[in-house]
Amino acid sequence: MIKKKEQSEKSISKKTLIVNYFGLQIGGIETYLAKLIQHSTQNGYRVIWLTNKLSFERCYFKDIISHPLVEIVYIKGNSISWYPHKKISFASSEHVTMISMDIISFMKAEKIRRYAKVEEFNHILALPHFTGIAYYPERAFRTKLGKKYWTAFVKNYVKELVEKDCIRAYSLKHLDYYEKNYGVKIDSKEEKVLKKINYIKDYDDSYFIEKANSRVNNFTIVTCGRFDFPHKGYILGLLDDFVELKEKYNNLKLVIIGYGPDEHEVLEKIAKMSKATQESIELVGAVSPFDLSRHFEKGHLNIGLAGALFDGAICALPSLCTRHYSRTCETYGYIHEMEGTYLREDPANPIKPYIERLIKMSNDDYIELTKKCFERAKSVKTNDPEYIFNQKNKNNKSTLRGIKLFKAKVFNALVRLIVRIFKLRILEDEEK
Repeated sequence: MIKKKEQSEKSISKKTLIVNYFGLQIGGIETYLAKLIQHSTQNGYRVIWLTNKLSFERCYFKDIISHPLVEIVYIKGNSISWYPHKKISFASSEHVTMISMDIISFMKAEKIRRYAKVEEFNHILALPHFTGIAYYPERAFRTKLGKKYWTAFVKNYVKELVEKDCIRAYSLKHLDYYEKNYGVKIDSKEEKVLKKINYIKDYDDSYFIEKANSRVNNFTIVTCGRFDFPHKGYILGLLDDFVELKEKYNNLKLVIIGYGPDEHEVLEKIAKMSKATQESIELVGAVSPFDLSRHFEKGHLNIGLAGALFDGAICALPSLCTRHYSRTCETYGYIHEMEGTYLREDPANPIKPYIERLIKMSNDDYIELTKKCFERAKSVKTNDPEYIFNQKNKNNKSTLRGIKLFKAKVFNALVRLIVRIFKLRILEDEEK
């Protein structure tokens, strides 16, 4: 069903955004989409969110999705259903941009494009990760024959998406892995990385001076990440390092912004610490991306990876990039010292020496380091909220018809069945 009153053809903006992603809780994907929806409604665009009732109830951004221009379309998620199309009406003058995050959801939503008689309809597959069954669904198959057949099917489909210029990503690494996995060549990859939707605050010299001086009485480390291990296992390693550092530096405090399926591991580790150490750790929980800066600005050092790394740096914090898929906390250095990707798995350096050097650093050196990280973050966080609306497919036709559509439905049903039978973890599997 569609919640919200039907809009007349005259009242509909020419630009329409369809968000084909069920969950809008706290995370990198969700933050981008929430900001995109907010930008769209602020500019009078029509927004359609494809979701289900449970995801709607759990939505963290209720204030954003409750805007009158946002229509909620409930989708049934069982293995045999396909996305509805008759329930969504379009004005012929609409310019529709639909964004999907995984290839099966993309396939399903193509039926909406097929029946939408609009002036322009662009469908973007925005890759948010470089591993996991959700993004490489052919990996779900356990038999050689099944894996061979369906891998060939997905490869052919991905090649078509490349030819029609449907693929974008959250980082270059995601595009690199997609190329490698499916044997395709994606041209102009730098231009196919999603641009940020940010408000960048200016900080004057007095702010940097005050921040440097405040380290004496209270040195606060801030990290922000979903409790999804081992993907962001560095959080567990940071807790181990904090125990040792706290013995030497009594003024040390650790703020952890996050939540997720592996929260019990964090709580178990903290429970084994001394009372004094436990009292120096603050678990903030889930925080709206629009409220993150308030927490970062209380800190003196940001430790993290992916989007959260730059969320802290843009708040004028020295920011250390960590290794992911590791349960020890290792760093490649400060963001202004790095070149290339900020998502890495290769061995890095223990983080403790970096923290200790920063604690002992002179105010002048601390301020200089902070400014360098801030400037790098500003240069990387290119602000272009209209980016997704400027991405065009090479034609507006659906990529699934006839026998190909039938195979896609079978593929979807089989993947869902295998995942349930073998209780596979969707976001991360053994085939990295």
